[in-house]
Amino acid sequence: MLAFIVYNANLRVIFSGDCFPARFLPFAILKAGSLTLDPVLEAVKQGYPDPYWVRTSITGTHVSLFPIVVPVLVTPLCVPAAVVLRSLEWREPYLSMVAEVMEKVSSSVIASISVAFVFLLVRRRLDAGRATLLTAAYAFGTNTWVTGSQALWQHGTGELLIVSALLCATGELTRGKAFLVGIVCALGVMNRPPDLLLFAPVLLEILLRARARRSLPRVSVAVALGLVVASAPFLAYNLATYGMPGGGYQFMFHHDELGTHPAFRRAPALLALAGLLLSPGKGLFFYSPFLLFLAGRRKSDREGTGDRRLSLLLGVGVVAQILLYSRTDWRGGYS
Repeated sequence: MLAFIVYNANLRVIFSGDCFPARFLPFAILKAGSLTLDPVLEAVKQGYPDPYWVRTSITGTHVSLFPIVVPVLVTPLCVPAAVVLRSLEWREPYLSMVAEVMEKVSSSVIASISVAFVFLLVRRRLDAGRATLLTAAYAFGTNTWVTGSQALWQHGTGELLIVSALLCATGELTRGKAFLVGIVCALGVMNRPPDLLLFAPVLLEILLRARARRSLPRVSVAVALGLVVASAPFLAYNLATYGMPGGGYQFMFHHDELGTHPAFRRAPALLALAGLLLSPGKGLFFYSPFLLFLAGRRKSDREGTGDRRLSLLLGVGVVAQILLYSRTDWRGGYS
């Protein structure tokens, strides 16, 4: 609750054009049962004749340039607002106003839930005092506050899905939890494909634990079923709209004018890594310096061999993701 209050204390939405499809698509779903932006097209364009965040699909409909996992997941939160808009006959000025409010509420709800989940996760290794401090650092000392909680970029949902996967993976291993891990990991990758490098270690750890306990066949089937169930609808959407399994991201990769800037894509590796990690404008460690000290923390008495292995696997995934982003436009946008 504290995180939710803090995240909303500025009483406004901080957003860019990247967020407009996620802001309005829930209302297209609730108004017309459509995953296209056509039912709310004028609102989502925000007065621009040809905004980059709206693309024309292979069937001629207007669709989001970005993955639709976030707007689909927040649609239930928008049901009360949709009821109000229906009574107002979905008039555009009211739609824009209500959708802006719901974007802020939805993003802050997602971020606040992730904060609660982080506490539950680190509490499995640390005492209550240190778990609270580390959770506060996550909530207010990272981009969870300034990005994830402020608008419907993919970041907040990505964090929530990663923490959810870790919660399922570090508790008692059952087929039900294995199925949930598959669902959460699939949603995470469909939401933000580069996050495969963070979810893959979780999946590998689940399978290694299952093999050690001689339950690999049952757990593997449960994980695979979760992966298929969660990813199939979004893969079908990507194929139906873009004709490519990667959807809008794959489309951007094939169109340089929408993708990364060549000058930054060709930046020397050390320069790009310095920009990602240390620069005053973008650097991870510049804005969240406490992360530098976590690698040298004391080993917890509750930390077993499996936990250490998972930490190592996740560390490899994080390094791999940093290297991946250093080979693209490492600025990650303009702001």
